[in-house]
Amino acid sequence: MRSVDGILLLHKPEGITSFEVLQFVKRHFYTPKVGHTGTLDRFASGLLLVVVGSYTKLADLLQDLEKEYEGVIEFGRETDTLDPEGVPVAEGPVPPLEEIVTQIPSFMGIIPQSPPAYSAVHVGGERAYRMARKGVVVDPPPRLVEIRSILIENYRPPLLTIRVVCSKGTYIRSLARDLGRKCGSAAYLKDLVRLRIGPFRLQDAVLPSDLGEKTTLQQGSEILSLLFPGRVLPVVPSFGVEKGKPLRPSLWKNVQFQEGPYILVSPEGMLMGAVQYQGGRLSYRFVVSRKNL
Repeated sequence: MRSVDGILLLHKPEGITSFEVLQFVKRHFYTPKVGHTGTLDRFASGLLLVVVGSYTKLADLLQDLEKEYEGVIEFGRETDTLDPEGVPVAEGPVPPLEEIVTQIPSFMGIIPQSPPAYSAVHVGGERAYRMARKGVVVDPPPRLVEIRSILIENYRPPLLTIRVVCSKGTYIRSLARDLGRKCGSAAYLKDLVRLRIGPFRLQDAVLPSDLGEKTTLQQGSEILSLLFPGRVLPVVPSFGVEKGKPLRPSLWKNVQFQEGPYILVSPEGMLMGAVQYQGGRLSYRFVVSRKNL
């Protein structure tokens, strides 16, 4: 019997939503417990990190992983959605490469960035894109994101190809818009491919159409240690994790605890739960029931 706990590297094709892609995974593994750690827009393609079974409880923690994208920005016009599916709302001259190179450093580091009006962020308790589709003028407030590198790969006016490494919550569509405006032009994101999420790369992912009997989920201590280096704690039944028994840092004599989350794993490598270390104490983030342990 196939395991239904673990992580799947999925290559999302363009023209399909992240939600629709997950339906392939649900049918293949015969489980409704499927999620992902960061959506991709319909027009975009690339790596989708899918969590299945008990690993869906890790989704919030995995969203913090670094992302890498390759994007194509078209200068000369801006669309309302900031992507090729939108309606043009502004035009401007196509800037020379020298101007683009001059402006790019202003987007490096920790910067405030306003999400697109057509995005899943909440504005006044409602998704921004739902309000925008109703014709409501939406102006999501800026939030801090971190852009760690921007590499220009090619420029054939009006198309600029860049590679971006960034933190969670960064919108490459917003980067395209803002770079266009900074250059005295207008721009939108014509194409986007997500190349990497944390240690995982697109070339190791499988297309939904290629899911088959040999497709397996990554799970266990090895993959969890890769995702959370130095933060995987072994537990045994006597610890009482399944019942939520309080845990003391002294149970792990060789661990130098630091603030933040830790993942609990059984001797067999099964995910048992997660705890948060803060102020010298451990508190549960979640517990996975393992009745047969």
